[in-house]
Amino acid sequence: MGFIICSTTLFVCKYRRRTLNPDVSSYLRRILPQLAQNIPGVKIETIGFDQDHLHMVMGIPPKFSIAAVMGRMKNQSSSVMRENFKFLEKVYWKENIVWSPGYFVGSVSRMRKLSDAMLNTRYARIQVNFE
Repeated sequence: MGFIICSTTLFVCKYRRRTLNPDVSSYLRRILPQLAQNIPGVKIETIGFDQDHLHMVMGIPPKFSIAAVMGRMKNQSSSVMRENFKFLEKVYWKENIVWSPGYFVGSVSRMRKLSDAMLNTRYARIQVNFE
C-alpha cells in the first residue's frame, strides 16, 4: 500500500453565487466520487456543502500534483453541472464556468493542529477573563 496525502479542500462558486441548492448538492455528492475514481488512488472521504462553496476531505497519492487533481475535479464537475442544471447558463451566461479560479487545500493533520491551537487560545482567553 502506498502513501496518501490526506487533505481538506474548498471550492467556491464563481462570484460567491449561491448555486449549490439541495438538488445540485445532492448531484455533486453522487458525481464527485465518480470523477475522483477516474484518477487512480484518489478518494473522497467526505463532502460538505454551503450555498456558495463545498468542502471535501480527500486522499491523493503523492504521484499526482494537488493542482492537477483540483483542476481536473473542478473542470469536470463544472461541465457536468452545466449539462444537468440549465439554470447555471443564466447565472454564468458569459462564461463556461461554475467555480472560482482558486481553491483551498490544507493537510488534515495541519488543520487539526490549527483547530487545536484555536481552541487552546480560546480556552486561555476564557481562563484569563475568569481570573
